[in-house]
Amino acid sequence: MPKVDVAILGGGLAGNLLALQLRKHTPGVSVAVFEKSITRGYKVGESTVEVATHYLIRRMGLSTYTYKEHLPKNGLRFFFDTPERDSELTEMSEIGVNALPPYPSFQLDRARLERDLIEMNRAAGVDMHLPAEVSDLELSNDGSPHRFNVTEDQAGTPAQSAWEARWVVDTTGRTSLIAKLRDLRIPEPSHHIAASWARMTDVLDMDAIDAPAWQKRARWTGRMLSTTHFMYPGYWIWFIPLREGITSVGIVCDKSQWDRGMAREEGFRAFINKHKATAKMIENAKMIDIGAYNQLAYRTKRFYSGAERWACVGDAAAFTDPFYSPGSDFIVHRNDFTADLITRDFKGETSEAVQSRSDLYDAFIKYRFETTMAIYDQLYETFGSYDLFRAKIFFDTALYYNLIFDAYVSDLHLDEKWL
Repeated sequence: MPKVDVAILGGGLAGNLLALQLRKHTPGVSVAVFEKSITRGYKVGESTVEVATHYLIRRMGLSTYTYKEHLPKNGLRFFFDTPERDSELTEMSEIGVNALPPYPSFQLDRARLERDLIEMNRAAGVDMHLPAEVSDLELSNDGSPHRFNVTEDQAGTPAQSAWEARWVVDTTGRTSLIAKLRDLRIPEPSHHIAASWARMTDVLDMDAIDAPAWQKRARWTGRMLSTTHFMYPGYWIWFIPLREGITSVGIVCDKSQWDRGMAREEGFRAFINKHKATAKMIENAKMIDIGAYNQLAYRTKRFYSGAERWACVGDAAAFTDPFYSPGSDFIVHRNDFTADLITRDFKGETSEAVQSRSDLYDAFIKYRFETTMAIYDQLYETFGSYDLFRAKIFFDTALYYNLIFDAYVSDLHLDEKWL
């Protein structure tokens, strides 16, 4: 029976980053990744903010790679329309940077990034299994190894093997193997939002619009590389540029305004075309793909168990809201905590000590989840008002930089006393 120190179930962004992090910072620990799909497609979560970028650049040493293969992000940008939704883009009220941001962030091509991370992991000695489907997961609670079965395609013939692992980390996204096994998933009680998104080519480049006075207002920078939000009562529309002329376009709305037709191209375009400015943005655009969720937010009872040696990272655990792009920030916090717990275990700390640390990390992530959800409480009701949201964005930005970003870059999130 094959054995591995750390089995990572799921080979998306969270799982591949964690595997590489362990190989870089916990030498001697064997790592295997099991991913059911051999292809890497576009995924939402392209826009990063500064905590995740610090992790990529400093923790993972991927600064040259990220600048070379992805687009730098020029901050957040918000546009506000008339009640009739008939304003020209150049006449809208606007909130956004007019110079390059002081701290870097990126617009990530998730398909490219995941493909590249897979190759980086192979080169680093991670045992990569693609395509490989995990089943019959049995989590041990007595110190013995966890067990699971893996079905892989070998020369066109499915082959099954039984595996043992000291640690199991669930990064399977909404499949959530551990959450389902342990009955950890909790429905979100109050924040009911839905989303539809697409990747498009030939979206209008805002920086190519012939409007000198409007362009001059941005002063020392351009607009197109920003994560752009078009703001309306109860919903917002995003435009995120990716490499090679591709743009991610999405609609996020309160469930009261959700229509299942928005999950198909005809309905998606019809909704975007209700707004004069966004209709012009996609007037000549061609759609590559489309996806949707009719409920985005959900919670979990627990993220880690140090004593039982398992963890849930990324969407396998919980999700808040794509507004302000916090998803990758949550991934890197949880990856840091998971990697630290695994390192402590393999350095010989007692099960009680590792469990105590995991309880602390679990409490902190729950606190981060709750404080993030507090930011969204009744927020969608303010989206149609430039004046209300202008006050809110400056407040929320100050909280992010002073309470979250500063602590992360100082590694306070790994300091027991600070936690």
